[in-house]
Amino acid sequence: MNTETTQHPEPLQGVAVSVVIITYNRAGHLRRCLDALAKQTYRNFEVVVVMGPCTDHTAAVLEVFAGSITIARTDRRIIGVSRNAGIEQSRGELVAFIDDDAVPSPEWLANLVAAFDDADVGAVGGTVFRMRDGGIEWRNGVLDRDGILYPDCAKPGEYQRFQKGRLNTVSGNCCMFRRRALEEVGGFDEEIAYMYDECDVVQRIERAGYRIVHQPTAIVEHESACGMVRSGPVDYNWFTICRYHAYGALKNAQGRRAWTVARVTWRLAKRWMSELLSWWSRGLIGWSQLLRSERDCARGIVAGLRKGWSPRPVYRVILPCPDGEPIRPFRQIPESTLSVCLLCESTPERNPDGIATYTFALAKALFEHGCRVHVISLGETDRSELAEGIWRHWVKPSKLGATLHLESQFPVVAKNVGYAAAVWRKVRELDERYGIDIVEASSWNIEGLVVALDGRIPFVVHVHTALFQAIETQGWAENDDLRLSVDLEERQSLLADEVITSTRAAARSIVAKYRSRPAHMGIVPLGLDLQGELRPSPPGVARRVLFVGRLEPRKGIGTLLDAIPRVIDCVPDAEFDIVGKDVMGVDSPVPQWRKEHRGLQKHVRFHGEVSRAVLDDLYERCDLLAGPSRYESFGLIFVEAMARGKAVVGTTAGGIPEV
Repeated sequence: MNTETTQHPEPLQGVAVSVVIITYNRAGHLRRCLDALAKQTYRNFEVVVVMGPCTDHTAAVLEVFAGSITIARTDRRIIGVSRNAGIEQSRGELVAFIDDDAVPSPEWLANLVAAFDDADVGAVGGTVFRMRDGGIEWRNGVLDRDGILYPDCAKPGEYQRFQKGRLNTVSGNCCMFRRRALEEVGGFDEEIAYMYDECDVVQRIERAGYRIVHQPTAIVEHESACGMVRSGPVDYNWFTICRYHAYGALKNAQGRRAWTVARVTWRLAKRWMSELLSWWSRGLIGWSQLLRSERDCARGIVAGLRKGWSPRPVYRVILPCPDGEPIRPFRQIPESTLSVCLLCESTPERNPDGIATYTFALAKALFEHGCRVHVISLGETDRSELAEGIWRHWVKPSKLGATLHLESQFPVVAKNVGYAAAVWRKVRELDERYGIDIVEASSWNIEGLVVALDGRIPFVVHVHTALFQAIETQGWAENDDLRLSVDLEERQSLLADEVITSTRAAARSIVAKYRSRPAHMGIVPLGLDLQGELRPSPPGVARRVLFVGRLEPRKGIGTLLDAIPRVIDCVPDAEFDIVGKDVMGVDSPVPQWRKEHRGLQKHVRFHGEVSRAVLDDLYERCDLLAGPSRYESFGLIFVEAMARGKAVVGTTAGGIPEV
């Protein structure tokens, strides 16, 4: 990417501002935030990125903006430490904070700066909208005398100093401070690991004689991506939330401490624990999560009150900026961003097969490299949501198959054509709204056929296992429905601007079978998104065998079952974990095998479909992966096992030898 900065003809005017972004393993979110800051109407500002101990592509993103930003590094994931590190590296008279997963409006900085009209204004907060549904996350937040936070109030500006027991406060992802005020109070409390840090510093700034002002027109959109305090929409680290809320509330409370402890305990318990009960009553969480979260809330409140009873805050001596030292203006103008739409009928949550695993790993990597990414999947209703920077869309199949009177003679074709038509409509909608530069689909179930027929958007088809290969290796009886499905899959590939396969063997098979060679072909091996440190098996005797795949003939489940008794005869303590959905119905060999080998039940565990977390754990604990497939275009399971240092046993079918 082009890293040259573009000079603006207009002179830099107004007070110098430093924008501080704290980031940890959110490379794509950070890139999106920086791109949005480049579009600010207020130009006299610098950007300071405080980078935690990141293990993703954050360094590569920052390299794009080299020479245009200041980078501070910390090996501690403590919000107070990171905020102070950003302040120390800043040179602006005003210091703004925004989260890496937030996107500011173009007038965000201009509107915040405008609120510092008087020298006694110490902090200014804006409005935060939830990116997912457009609702209000923060508006005119206030604190009461017990330090309890109210994040959404109707009227701004009423409590610029403590009045009637209330004080304006700010949201940490949309705020600006006078640097002199931060210097006077020692910056943020480095005892606060997460949550309530901005509420704490606001109260200390007010006691130092400054006003706290709301500016509702300073707007950011916030995605609330997964992180230290949140791993899902309703899966929060309640211990951390309650601990630091209680600590900050008691630390800054006025009046008799014993009464304050009682009030804070009651009010926090009522607030957060009642919220959890509400989630449970609406079916958002189950009994076990409710009980676990309620326990964590109680533990957090107790820990926070104990910490706040005799607080030992850690403040930093923040030195003033040298007079006259200029900021480094942020002038990066990003290149136009590629907009990609990926078609994947299945999803990792519903059907964690190889295609879904590959597609969503690709979507995440594209987003982290600065692309706008949409993924379209099959759903019971039409809906969309933004998660971890990726737009996910579910579409309900249309009635096109019935309209064409295909359902009686060609039920498979009718189902697939109805879904392909719904996908095409969604792609056209996204193209009109956002602009789509390229669409990629798997060959499976012709989900991109109508997009290919339309021809207005560049279209790439990734041929995984071609349908004719599946018919052959599964032993399916051919009929007109399947023959037409094979023809339509071939037509989809021949209409595509590019055909991709993951191995040379897969490419050779379709060239030999198709009536004509696709105009453009490429080979792109599949990649993985591997999280955390991988731990190979310790040396010793291998005894735990893992099988991953649908229980069907093509995956060789019958071969594996035949081998298990012979293996146990040689290795009496061998264990087998078989993961995958049994899709063979009455033809499944599993029930009969279980009946005939009752004595081996303790050696074999049939897990069915499992979550990604459970599968990762099984990979970690196995010694050997067995994949006796009759055909694989690639075989992602072999890469998943080898990446963890596991031994693998495969066949010579398809692309397995190349892998």
